[in-house]
Amino acid sequence: MELDISANILLREHERITRTLKAVKNKGVQISVDNMGTSHTSFGSFQKLPLDALKIDRSFVGKITNGSEGRSNVSSIISFGHRMNLRVVAGGVEEAEHLEFLRERNCDEAQRYYFGEPMPAEHLARNQNHRSTSTAVA
Repeated sequence: MELDISANILLREHERITRTLKAVKNKGVQISVDNMGTSHTSFGSFQKLPLDALKIDRSFVGKITNGSEGRSNVSSIISFGHRMNLRVVAGGVEEAEHLEFLRERNCDEAQRYYFGEPMPAEHLARNQNHRSTSTAVA
């Protein structure tokens, strides 16, 4: 099980949140920071948290095809996550170009409509042969 916590939540009551996340982590739950890049959270504050993953917000991934600034932001977040020994997940992957860019930068996982529409679990097995539903990038 993995708990996603929005990056902007980390700006408030940092000590209390850190204690709570450590207790959750001790119960075997993985923790990821969602919407990475959308708030002005200090990167130093992440080092104190018991995190497993960073999730790059889809608004950044969508800008990969719009020029060097979008690519630079996503590359920076991937590098930051890996330097902290975290799994990096890119949200909002909707084009082959997004996926290729993420693969070239060793992003660990990707998610969104490029892989398929949200569906009930029982439909997943039937649609598995149509298109790969794996979220692994590498």
